[in-house]
Amino acid sequence: MSSYANAAFATLVDPIKRAEYLMQVLSRDENGDNHPEEECAILHDADLVERIFELRFTISESTCTDELELLRRALERDLNSDLDKLAKSFRQ
Repeated sequence: MSSYANAAFATLVDPIKRAEYLMQVLSRDENGDNHPEEECAILHDADLVERIFELRFTISESTCTDELELLRRALERDLNSDLDKLAKSFRQ
């Protein structure tokens, strides 16, 4: 039983694992069946969908690892900024 608690804690602590878990949960239908191929159907934020497409295109067009590293760093900064905003909103 403690292994489940440890796994759950590790998921909650890591922002990426937590986001992956939420995407997995949100892509389930009313019967609890998982439909990851339909996960885009749950994205109602047009700006987010557009940003995802832009990132995928940028990654596919990258010609060297330096470009990808710059993109990774920018995304990490954005993620940390968003996590800070989220944490502040929970403290209020």
